[in-house]
Amino acid sequence: MISGGSITHAQPSELKYFELPFEKVNEEKIEITIPNDENINNGFYMIFGLDNNSTHTMGNSIIVK
Repeated sequence: MISGGSITHAQPSELKYFELPFEKVNEEKIEITIPNDENINNGFYMIFGLDNNSTHTMGNSIIVK
């Protein structure tokens, strides 16, 4: 999960990159858990999957509240 830039601040102070725990549900689906963490409280993020070669998937936008 990657935090996007800020419109009002040139250098946002939040963490920018998070590794998230996940579980494979079946061949086409994984379940991702976003921890209840003060560092990930609110905001817009993009989620990407990486394979063993660090090839990434298309990103999906999410809002964490």
